[in-house]
Amino acid sequence: MDHNSDIAYTQAMADIDVAGVDGVIKTAEDVLAIAEADRDNDQNIDLDQAIQHIQTKMAETLFVETLSTTQANRIAALSL
Repeated sequence: MDHNSDIAYTQAMADIDVAGVDGVIKTAEDVLAIAEADRDNDQNIDLDQAIQHIQTKMAETLFVETLSTTQANRIAALSL
């Protein structure tokens, strides 16, 4: 277990999280494509939430190991 939790992060959890991460990556990519000065408050909130979500999941080794190469590359390209 990679974080301080009473619940072990399982392969089933990683599978679910990885299956759902594409939308979160897309949100971050879309907002980052907008110049920072041109983003509205909602976009900044969406970006902050997406980054927090990705960073939290990336702290789990099993999540990282379950990512496809494409997903891992897209996350790396975000330069979080």
